Amino acid sequence: MTKKIKQLRLGMLHYHWLTGGVRTVVSNTLKSLIAYGGGDILELDLISSDAQSPSGEALAKELRQWADEQDCGEVVIRQIELPELAYRREPFRGRSELVEQARKWANQLLGQLELGRSSIERPYVLHVHNLNLGKSALATLGVRMLAERFAGDNMPAWVLYQMHDFAEDNRPDCWRVLRDCTGVSDANWAVEMMYPCRGRIHWSVINSTDRKKLIAAGLPEDRVSLLPNAIDTRAFSTPPLASLNTDELAEQKVDKIDFRDDLRNRLAEFAAENGFTFDKERKLWLMPVKAIRRKNVSEAVLLLLMMNCQKDEHQLLITLPANSEADLEYAGQLERLVKNNKLPVMMSFGYKVLAGVDKRKIERGRVQQYGLVDLLDICQGVLTTSVQEGFGYAFHEPWLASRAVMGRNISQVTDDFKAAGMRLEHLYEKVLVPGEWVARFWDDIVVAYGEKLNNMRVQAGMAELDDSHVVELVSRHKRHYQDGENGWRVDWADLLPEVQLVLLQDIMSGNGNLAAVEVVGRSGDKISQWQKLPDEAIISRNLKVVSEQYGLPVKSRNLLRLIALGNDGSGLAGSGSDFVDNRVIFEQALNLEMMRLLV
Repeated sequence: MTKKIKQLRLGMLHYHWLTGGVRTVVSNTLKSLIAYGGGDILELDLISSDAQSPSGEALAKELRQWADEQDCGEVVIRQIELPELAYRREPFRGRSELVEQARKWANQLLGQLELGRSSIERPYVLHVHNLNLGKSALATLGVRMLAERFAGDNMPAWVLYQMHDFAEDNRPDCWRVLRDCTGVSDANWAVEMMYPCRGRIHWSVINSTDRKKLIAAGLPEDRVSLLPNAIDTRAFSTPPLASLNTDELAEQKVDKIDFRDDLRNRLAEFAAENGFTFDKERKLWLMPVKAIRRKNVSEAVLLLLMMNCQKDEHQLLITLPANSEADLEYAGQLERLVKNNKLPVMMSFGYKVLAGVDKRKIERGRVQQYGLVDLLDICQGVLTTSVQEGFGYAFHEPWLASRAVMGRNISQVTDDFKAAGMRLEHLYEKVLVPGEWVARFWDDIVVAYGEKLNNMRVQAGMAELDDSHVVELVSRHKRHYQDGENGWRVDWADLLPEVQLVLLQDIMSGNGNLAAVEVVGRSGDKISQWQKLPDEAIISRNLKVVSEQYGLPVKSRNLLRLIALGNDGSGLAGSGSDFVDNRVIFEQALNLEMMRLLV
């Protein structure tokens, strides 16, 4: 049983508090401590480059409102703004300048932590997020200095260093910022900053795959803990408006109408105004994601075509627009394709129709914007076709609303969920298309993989591969053969994004037979009923597992367990000279079998 901490002083440090994955993680983590930490006094410092800007104010307001709603002890929230935490790509003028500025920054932060109010028995916990990622070399080095100083000067503080992503894993720009941060290329210096091995520090990761990476790279096994992300289960299990009785609606000041029909009408209005095709009578499949390349949304369009080829009754909803320049171009091309071919696909309606997960905008008794739970209520299920995730919220959240998750498996994240008891065997591994569809693009695909592979090898300090070796590797890992057949196939997710769009147009023009597409499982066998929804028993089981093992109470217990390790010093790194070899992490990212051109 986790020992309750009567007083906890904790600082959450990240580059910014803009809407995104890390902000959600931080918000849910702090909500878990507020509601379930069980302490008398909880002091929370929100440390970022925008702590006192609108984004920082919004997070602080959200947490204060949450604290007011809970039956908990005293909660004190401070906003500490450090401009140097903002993203910086420009290198410093040598190592000495970086060291000097990092030391100055570390002292500035140290002065804000008020360690005189902490003790060795109840130390300050500095919980930092993604400082290994290469967004601010100054902060990366500064936190390493603090961890060493906490130990060297016997200060009542330690660092919980949480990693969500890796610069070595398909993020060459991030790695380059750290490697070249002193104005010259220095990989060893970058690694020393990214993976400090001295001082009071403990590492945490969000999945078992990442834990294995860090241990293989040289971090001590007992200094790296699994700390899965938390889900605010109450938000997704909030009843949709359509299920509320008259009294419950009156409490929310909403006039009773046919909410399901009204929401469908809102979707139809958006479609009419924006040139999409929408039919209120069709079965709806939801993708609550941004239309970005790594989400592989074109595969969902392909699946929709395959379902409608059997019975033309399905509609696909993709909630959010892309944001980066490359993804905006990809999403724009996909949007034009579905509009020109009048496909039952609608994109980017989320900000207009939805207010939040369980939040709604209500004026004078009428719903102006619905909650995501209301949209889930009118959908058959949720599709996920993503090829890369850190934690994988999409595999968890829909079950809480009693909606099944269908689509592509990502074993690097789902293996943890299966170990926890979730039933996900209905997810597929690949969507194979005939080689004859791809043949005219094959040389371009090989060149693209070769460029990506060699670029990553150069970043890792490895020699480039020659063209013949690249051709052999790509053919071996990206072409799939079946016993007794002469032809070859390619996984849709292994294609260039522009090739995916061309093939979709070919299909719409009658130049591709959908019957030739095969959806296969982990064993490589074809799944003929891949679109069949799991039964109620599986939905109930997965709902139970997510609620009991990934909710805020569990996150609070897991975090307090790690804090206890730091409080007695048993889980903190010593003062040895251990060295992390991040080439191991690079080598795993260079595995061509797992590499995608969508990332």
